[in-house]
Amino acid sequence: MPTSRRPDEPPADRVLFTIRPHPNGRDWLADETALHHGGWFKQLQSAINYALFRGSCKICEVRVLDAKGDIRQVVLANQLTLDFNPIAMPDQKALFVRTPAEPETG
Repeated sequence: MPTSRRPDEPPADRVLFTIRPHPNGRDWLADETALHHGGWFKQLQSAINYALFRGSCKICEVRVLDAKGDIRQVVLANQLTLDFNPIAMPDQKALFVRTPAEPETG
């Protein structure tokens, strides 16, 4: 059955967050979304944790991009049943992490 969504869009049941390298080459930037105000993070894990915190009680997809804008890693987390304290960021464990294969060079 054909789909009307673009290949780079997540399924409708997921909330998408995107994290990319900061131009300084050391830090990370999270894109602004309806649930995330965006941000500058010193550590990638902190950026992912904050995105998952913002996506509490939802199914989340966090895409980590490389400097060229290609997907480096995808983190999926089902947080539909997450019972959280909104004043503390939980330490989330990903359900699935996929790192796309490096392109073959010949």
